[in-house]
Amino acid sequence: MGGVTAALATNRQDKDVCNRYARQLLEGPGGLKAGDWGSVPQELQKLPPGAKLCGSQAGGLLTVIASPLEGKALQDFYTPLMAKAGCPTLTCKITLAQTDCTCQHPTKYGGPGTGRLLTDTGLALYKLFY
Repeated sequence: MGGVTAALATNRQDKDVCNRYARQLLEGPGGLKAGDWGSVPQELQKLPPGAKLCGSQAGGLLTVIASPLEGKALQDFYTPLMAKAGCPTLTCKITLAQTDCTCQHPTKYGGPGTGRLLTDTGLALYKLFY
């Protein structure tokens, strides 16, 4: 890893990430449905090497994945998967604190939908919305 990605990776906690995230949720609204992909389409149900599916949250609207992947590496892994899922242009804003990627896709109701990847600022995980 290099550049911005290396700076991010050194500041994010990577031990027991799924359990730590689930404990944070217990202190606030919502919960984590362990091992569940939620409403994420089949085309996106693939994990990068070394990643672990934590589960879904917010009634299945987002999926939480433990992984140190971030920055350009996260964008490169998901660009072809998002395209297969109908979200052809994945655009990312990469800063020292966070990676935030979005794309537009049609919904089953005909209107526009948003796909999104958002890294956590404190834990080595990201959230996948679709």
